[in-house]
Amino acid sequence: MVLGIIILAIVVIVVLFRIRVKETDKLSKEVNEKLDDILELKIPDKTLSGYKTLKGVMAMIEGRWKDAIEIFRKLSFSADNKKKVNYLSLIGLCFYKQGKLNQALGSYKESLDMAIEIKDKKGETVNLGDIGIIYWREGALDKALEYYNKALKVCSETKDKKGEAEYLGNIGLVYWKQGKLDKALEYHNKALEIDREIGDKESESADLGNIGIVYRIQGELDKALEYYNKALEIHKEINKKKGTANQLGNIGNIYGMLGELDKALEYHTKAMEIDKELGDREGEAQDLGNIGNIYHDLQQFDEALEYYKKSLDINREMGNKKNEAADWGNIGNTYKMLGEINEAKECYKKALALFTEMGIKTEIEKTKTNIAKLDKGQ
Repeated sequence: MVLGIIILAIVVIVVLFRIRVKETDKLSKEVNEKLDDILELKIPDKTLSGYKTLKGVMAMIEGRWKDAIEIFRKLSFSADNKKKVNYLSLIGLCFYKQGKLNQALGSYKESLDMAIEIKDKKGETVNLGDIGIIYWREGALDKALEYYNKALKVCSETKDKKGEAEYLGNIGLVYWKQGKLDKALEYHNKALEIDREIGDKESESADLGNIGIVYRIQGELDKALEYYNKALEIHKEINKKKGTANQLGNIGNIYGMLGELDKALEYHTKAMEIDKELGDREGEAQDLGNIGNIYHDLQQFDEALEYYKKSLDINREMGNKKNEAADWGNIGNTYKMLGEINEAKECYKKALALFTEMGIKTEIEKTKTNIAKLDKGQ
C-alpha cells in the first residue's frame, strides 16, 4: 500500500527537467512535472525507509523544501549508493525549486560523481541534464550545451531513444537562444524524428512547437503557423489541454503578426478559456495580456486597459513581479494613447520600480526612455 502511495505521489510531484519552450521570449516554465525519471527508489512495502521517503515526497508536494531536504539528507546517510544518487538528485531539486541554484548545482554534481562511480547510467544522464538546466538558467549557454551533449552521448550508448530525443531538443533550444537558428532547426528535427519513431505524441507536439518558434524568429510566419497547427492537432488528439492552450496562444501571436487581428483575438480567447478551466493563473494572465495587445492594435484602448488590468491583478496575486512590471508598462502605453499623460507616467514609474528591483537593465532603460518622452511632450 505504501509503495502504491509513493508511486502516486511521485507521478504528481516530480520534475523531469525537460525544457520545451512555449511561444514566449523567456522560459515561463523550465520543467514539466514528472518524478519517475529522477526517483527510482524501489522501496518495499511498509518499511521505515519507505515511510520516510513518502514523508519527503509529501513535503515536496506541499512546498516544504527545507523539511524535504532534511528527510532526504538523513535517508542518504544510511542508503546504498544507488539510492543515494536519487536522494541527492531530490535534494538538488528542492534547492532548485527555491531558486538556490548554486546549492542545487552542488547536489547534482555530487549525485553525478556517485552515479559515474557506480556505473548508474540513468542517474548519470539525469544529473547531466539537470546540471545543464542550471547553467541554462544562469545564462552559461556553452556550459549548458556541454552537459546536454554529455547526456545525449550516454543516452546514445544505452540506446535510450526517449532520452536522446529529449536532449536533442534541449540542445536545439540552446542553439535557439544563441541565435544559431539553422542548428536549432537541425536538432529539433532530429528530436522530432525519434519521437515519431517511438510514438511519443506529447514530445512530438513539443518538437513541432519548437520548430514553429524557430520559423517565427526567422520571419517565416506561414511555416511557423503550419507547425503550430500540427502541434495543436496532436495536443487535441491526446487531450492535453495545457498544450492545446499554449498552441492556441502561439497561433494567435502569428495571426497578430500577420495583421489578422480578429483571428488573433479568437485564438487568444480560446486559449484563455482553457487556462481558466484548468485553473492555470499564469497562463490566464498571459492570455489576458495577449488579448489586451490585440485590442491595443485595434485601437480599442478602453478594452485594452480592461484586459491589461485583469492580467495585472493575477500577476500581483501570484507575486510575478516581472510580468506585473510588463503589465504596468502596457497600461502606461495605453493611457498615453488616450492622452492621459499623468496616469501613463505613474504606470511607467511603477514598472520602473519593479524592473529596478529585479535589475533588468534593458527594461529599466526602455522605461526611463518612455518617461523622458512624456516629459518632453512626445
